[in-house]
Amino acid sequence: MFQATGAASPAPAHEAKSSSGGSTVQRSKSFSLKAQVKEMCTACQKTVYPMERLVADKFVFHNSCFCCKHCHTKLR
Repeated sequence: MFQATGAASPAPAHEAKSSSGGSTVQRSKSFSLKAQVKEMCTACQKTVYPMERLVADKFVFHNSCFCCKHCHTKLR
């Protein structure tokens, strides 16, 4: 039913913008594609994720690894 005519119909607005060229995507400055440095627990030498991170005297621990070496009581 649809027949193409000699005159081109105007492109929709979203297509017109994409064909203009030179358009760049700007990202937030906090967004980075670089791999972040993995922090290691001082006690168990495993990766410490931000939710389980505890810092004491510039050493990084898991919450569960930060305990007394003598009686193994969890410290806060």
